[in-house]
Amino acid sequence: MIPFLVNAPRWLFLAALVFAPWAYGSTRPWAMQILEGILGVVIVLWLAGCTARRKLPLVPWPLALSALFLLLQGWWLIINVQAVYDYDLAQFTPVKQLLPFAPGAVDRLAAIPTMLSDSAMLGAICFVADLAQRPVWRKRIWWTAALNGILLMICGLGMKIFDNYITSYLDPTYIGVTSFAFYFYHGNAGAFINLILPLVAGLTALAFTRRDTKMERAIWLPGLLICIASSEAALSKAGMIISLGLLIALAVWFFVPRLASGEIQISRMQMIAIIAGGVLVLVAMLSVGWYGAAGRWAELASAKGKDESMIERLLVSQVCFHMMPDSGFWGFGPGNFMACFPHYTAYLNGAVDGIWVYAHEDYLQAIVEWGYVGAAVLGVIFFGGIWKGWRRLRGTPLAEHDSVLLTVVLMALAGVAVHALFDFPLQIASIQLYAATYLGICWGSPGFAAPSARVRQRQSSASKSGVQARTMGAV
Repeated sequence: MIPFLVNAPRWLFLAALVFAPWAYGSTRPWAMQILEGILGVVIVLWLAGCTARRKLPLVPWPLALSALFLLLQGWWLIINVQAVYDYDLAQFTPVKQLLPFAPGAVDRLAAIPTMLSDSAMLGAICFVADLAQRPVWRKRIWWTAALNGILLMICGLGMKIFDNYITSYLDPTYIGVTSFAFYFYHGNAGAFINLILPLVAGLTALAFTRRDTKMERAIWLPGLLICIASSEAALSKAGMIISLGLLIALAVWFFVPRLASGEIQISRMQMIAIIAGGVLVLVAMLSVGWYGAAGRWAELASAKGKDESMIERLLVSQVCFHMMPDSGFWGFGPGNFMACFPHYTAYLNGAVDGIWVYAHEDYLQAIVEWGYVGAAVLGVIFFGGIWKGWRRLRGTPLAEHDSVLLTVVLMALAGVAVHALFDFPLQIASIQLYAATYLGICWGSPGFAAPSARVRQRQSSASKSGVQARTMGAV
């Protein structure tokens, strides 16, 4: 029974990683409920397994306390709700509060599903922080996320070729020229691609620094080229810029120094294959998504640098600052931005029209919904995880595999952190799950063991052999 309680949640979590992006990015209510159910089972089995083994979960105490605080705050706001919002009449119907003097959510109906999702993600971060301290599972998470992402992008490129016919057939409401794969909104697709691209690049780099990795090279190098092509085909301007930044950072950090030192050895045939693959990707980019991407940048140029959507988003951000004094220290409640936002836009005289489900600025929306206190605790979990990962990377030497994993995870988190400044990637359940997974790896990184003497000797020998081969080639 104990082996089942130990291993079942781990494999089930990998299944959740696979499921989340394919189920329309887990943006549909049914997909979100399934994902929350899977993660709920994972967390229950994980805690049951720890109890059966009489072991405490290996979760850093700052993460555990922060997650517990947010769970208590979010569910208390729902219990002490102030009103129920009528979306047809656009008005709040007050309800009797449990404690009128205490903070409460402004709309229970919107807060409950959001809080269920947030609870599952907080549990996922803690679960991965524990799981990531086991080397074999770190590798399984890495490979699962990378392979699943590549397959999704292949599907997305195929849908572009067939004008999204497949997606429209699966869901008649899913029609949009800027959709990519199973993401209706191109910005979300771009954010997801940038969560996968560094992982694939890291595996590609490892494949070229080791011998007898022909199969891995055959998988990851084409996968990297597919990620690059998909970033352009997704038609997200922010996604393309962030992808370019990530590629430059990866090249400067890993590829260029190792090519110069001879650690990465590429034969003539492999170089020909890489050039041929690059040409094929270029042709695919030109045929699949180049005109759409060029058109989006041309629209910005024709508007003389004035992006109408960005202007509207700046106005929405301005409204968020008007909302903050009322949201206060504890916030309006999770998922309550949409209900509250229209009541603060009168001064704009119609400059911002329609219903805004998201603020297109995740940090400001977090402050509005969670208040100053809750947003600060969220910052501890997100940026504290990044800091933990960075500290571990700069500390005691790691095995090469772990060092590369931690580096690419930090790059991916940096990319989504930048994207969240002018979009809403962290409001999408599938992107939340992948970001939560990476944060869990960072929080668990202090438990990464230093390489053994045998591993250090093997890495040193591989490095020396690369330099010698380069020297012999020069002679």
